[in-house]
Amino acid sequence: MAYQKNEDIKKALDEVYSVMTAKGYKTIDQMTGFIVNNDPSYLSGSVRSAVRKFDVDEIVEELFHVYFDL
Repeated sequence: MAYQKNEDIKKALDEVYSVMTAKGYKTIDQMTGFIVNNDPSYLSGSVRSAVRKFDVDEIVEELFHVYFDL
């Protein structure tokens, strides 16, 4: 179950990154603002729902897992 949730988070982040980058947004800045402030208004309205189903803590945990290859 945890594996599936991790995969779902990865897919959601990939979607957010792809859509926002295609629209010309400063994607990393906006994703960072979302995570640091726990405020989905930093993200484009079309992708907010992709990440709102996860707690920010879960997203940060998955980012650490991927970064440190855990």
